[in-house]
Amino acid sequence: MDLAEKNFKVESFINKTVDAICKELDSEIIFITTNLNNMSDSDLMLVSLKLPTIIYNVYQQLEVIGGKADTAKIIVEHKFNSKFTELTSGTVDFKKALASKEVADDEMYVVAYQRAYKLIQGKVQAAYELVNSAKKILSVREMERANVTNSNVTS
Repeated sequence: MDLAEKNFKVESFINKTVDAICKELDSEIIFITTNLNNMSDSDLMLVSLKLPTIIYNVYQQLEVIGGKADTAKIIVEHKFNSKFTELTSGTVDFKKALASKEVADDEMYVVAYQRAYKLIQGKVQAAYELVNSAKKILSVREMERANVTNSNVTS
């Protein structure tokens, strides 16, 4: 398998993993960002309640991905060490090269899980920012209404 094929395989794995975990989150964020300017207060309140629930579910799956990344890393290290110690002849550098070659494909999955973890983590952080933005918009609207009410009372 050449480098382009390996890259395609890893990218496909990452995209499928992230898409499967973040499907609902992505849909909700697209809906919110598309309609944010036209949302009523009750819509924004719903966002500030619904989105954290989705984030919670995504975060749980994120931790599973983190566990898989850790497990894959341990397996790679074990395979590397096993190969390294079974080689009885050659220099240390030669043994390292052979052991590295032995675990190269497995290392791709370590990198893929780590990358998927980072991508999902970024989406979760962006979703938290969106929740905070919705809350800020609600607060600004409430202050504006309070100012209008106070202005009418003092007039």
